[in-house]
Parts: sequence; C-alpha cells; structure tokens
Amino acid sequence: MAKDKRINNLKNIVDQQPTFIAVDLGTANTIVYVSTHGIIFNEPTILAYATKTGEILYVGKKAYKMIGKTHENKFKFTGTDQKNLWRN
Repeated sequence: MAKDKRINNLKNIVDQQPTFIAVDLGTANTIVYVSTHGIIFNEPTILAYATKTGEILYVGKKAYKMIGKTHENKFKFTGTDQKNLWRN
C-alpha cells in the first residue's frame, strides 16, 4: 500500500458518484482530471520506491524533493524523463 494519502483520496472521490477520469502522463508532469472535481493532481512525473521491497513510497513533488538527498541503497527513483535522473 502506498504511503501517499492522495491515492486513497482519489479512490474516495471515485467511489462517491459516477465519475469521468482523465490522466495525462506527460514527460515533465502528470495531470489527473476528475469530472466532478476538476484537476486534482498536477505534479512531476516521478516516484520513489524502496530498493529492497519495491514498495512505492512517494510520488510527484515529494519524490522529486528526495532526489540527491537520500541514500541509493534505500530509495530508487523513476519517471518518464530519465535523462534528468541520475538514479533509476
């Protein structure tokens, strides 16, 4: 289970009523649009995951802020713009 609470929030929004969802997985940013709420996510297309377990720990801005500030043995980073990431 991801630690990022925004994933659970999206599930709660979708469960409330019939909803149309659009996702733009861009090179720099990922945008999620929900018909009943508008744009609910517009952040860097990157995630941080635990090296040993593979568990996704952070996405978007939180993951981006961790680049260069964590030990390589604990976290790995991945995104659609690999040329800007020195660890993947």
